[in-house]
Amino acid sequence: MDHKERRDGRGMRRLDGLRMARQRTMRRWRQWRRWAFGLRGLVLLWLAAAPAFAEAAIVLTPGESFGDIAPHIGCLVDHSRTLTIAQAAMPDRQDDFKPLAGRHIDFGFTAARLWLRLDLINGSGRSGTWLLDLNVRSLTELDVWLVGAAMDPPRRLLHDDRTLAYGARQTLHNMLAVPFSLPAHGRAQLYIAYRSQGTTALPVSIATNEAFLAQRIDEGAKHAAFYAMLGLTIVYALLLLIFWRSGVVVAYIAFLLSAFLYMTHIDGYAFRYFWPGAPLWNNDASLPLGLLLSAAAANFARIFLATRTTAPTFDRLLRGLIGAAGLLILAALLVDTRLLKQIAFFHPILVAATALTAGIRAWRRRHPGARFFAMGWATIFACAIATAMVQWLPGLMENYQGFDFVRLGMIVDIIMMSSAIMDQIGGLQRDRDQAVRRVFQTQRHLTMMRGALSTAERLAIARGMKLASAGHDLRQPLFSLRAAMRQLVSHPLAERQTTDQLQRSLAYLEDIIDRYMNETLVDAAAESRKPEMIPAPTGDEAAGSEMFILADVLENLHFMFAGDAAAHGLDFRCVRSTMSADADALVVMRIVSNFIANAIRFTPKGKVLLGCRRRGAAIAIEVHDTGCGIAEADMARVFKAFERGQATEDRPQGWGLGLAIAAGLAHEHGYRLEAASRPGRGSVFRLIVPRA
Repeated sequence: MDHKERRDGRGMRRLDGLRMARQRTMRRWRQWRRWAFGLRGLVLLWLAAAPAFAEAAIVLTPGESFGDIAPHIGCLVDHSRTLTIAQAAMPDRQDDFKPLAGRHIDFGFTAARLWLRLDLINGSGRSGTWLLDLNVRSLTELDVWLVGAAMDPPRRLLHDDRTLAYGARQTLHNMLAVPFSLPAHGRAQLYIAYRSQGTTALPVSIATNEAFLAQRIDEGAKHAAFYAMLGLTIVYALLLLIFWRSGVVVAYIAFLLSAFLYMTHIDGYAFRYFWPGAPLWNNDASLPLGLLLSAAAANFARIFLATRTTAPTFDRLLRGLIGAAGLLILAALLVDTRLLKQIAFFHPILVAATALTAGIRAWRRRHPGARFFAMGWATIFACAIATAMVQWLPGLMENYQGFDFVRLGMIVDIIMMSSAIMDQIGGLQRDRDQAVRRVFQTQRHLTMMRGALSTAERLAIARGMKLASAGHDLRQPLFSLRAAMRQLVSHPLAERQTTDQLQRSLAYLEDIIDRYMNETLVDAAAESRKPEMIPAPTGDEAAGSEMFILADVLENLHFMFAGDAAAHGLDFRCVRSTMSADADALVVMRIVSNFIANAIRFTPKGKVLLGCRRRGAAIAIEVHDTGCGIAEADMARVFKAFERGQATEDRPQGWGLGLAIAAGLAHEHGYRLEAASRPGRGSVFRLIVPRA
């Protein structure tokens, strides 16, 4: 078999494999389609059979509970809110009660009064007592009636129009519950009429006293674990505040306390222990307390991430959300709270999305604790979405299950935020240790500089002696020049002789100056090679590059030169910036200070402007002036040593070293200088450094 036949054989095997894979895929697709049609048939069958089973009477047995009562409920929506119990219980009104559309009692956000009807039968030969468990802490209006053949007129079991104090409840518990009794083989109807300014979810069930207490004990144990964790976290934060007085900890404590207040209100403990005599406030407190929690979370995010300096855009967004929470709370005094509650559900979602995005940005920039911060806010964001779906999609699940999402998100968030704060504290401790090491290095360098200063002082004394000698040598020719000038004035005829004397004296002065200049240059060259001069820094000292906020450097420069500019009648301004640079701050100050000094010196009137601009991955620090300007032909030599500009009338000419020093420093540290000028209009000098 040659090479071509082997290749054709491999190709045929590949085609057979592809054909078999396609056949397997088609078989699986047909199987899935059959399953889908079967499931669809079951759903249609269930929907067709649901009305047949709806509103069947509930047969109760003493000592037994009945949980799933939604299929047995008839409902009526009273938009006019004028229907009475006498009208609702009339035989010709019974057909107006329709089966529930879903598996849960939830009509969304509506202003109508809602009526529920339950047909009850005591299937036992003895009387029994049960509890109608409403599983809500309060409602705007709530009435419960029991109507039976032997009960005329209807007997009202409960009436609450936001005036029922906690102590006046028939069952002293966080959630509303109504006891009722049925005689042996008795039959009756329960009517529930209620209205809510928020969600209309009502998770009703019928339970015995024993089952009701057992369920509340289980809920109490779950709540106790949650509040114990929340309380321990608050105590931990308070102890942390004693040892580390920081705005981050204060904001975290405010966030924890607002969370504690909101959750105790949702679970009914606040009405039971904090304000049992204020039912009106208890009914309306969910909106302000929820917005307070959302605003406290936004404020904690601002302070933890320091968005005011590191992320001004996110800072403005978070401050706007905090202000929006305050406006919504104030609007609750003027507008229907039902509409405000619908809007308020979006507020924690927006806060969580903004804080999560800012946290991810800070994580990428290696902000201490940002990774835990971002994970905590990711959990809060997911839980806020889930809770909003429960509120906005009636019948999706029971209303209390949505608050379980809130409770779960709070637990995860507490763990993550505590870890974030500890991580930030650890980062600050590491920064403090590095700062201590830098202080030690600075002290060592200062010691070396003191030795160099002592050497410089000795050199200055020696140079002083040379200057004294030069002064002595120069005194005589100066006297000779003065005498020659007197002679020239008093004896005009002796012009030739006097002129010769002046020329000789001037030549002598030139010789002296040349000789001392040469000696000074030789001495400077020799001293520059001596080992006792200031040593060049090594390691971290030589690098000098660090991330710093430009606003600090610009403000210091403005402070240094403001007085000088004002003394010369100039308007010296500094444009604030929130950008950060990755450079040597001291070198930047030295270079830019030369720019500013020249701008002030060569600007007779007008103003000097200091600021910076973003240039891709770099930052341009600029100094603008309205001075005399520099000719284009002179721009090439302004950065050379001893090249001097023209002095103004009230400012002396400089030494011509400032821009040369600036150019040398920029070249040494890898920075770039730019200059532009228009004669008579002014100049601009730029320093280009890397952006952090």
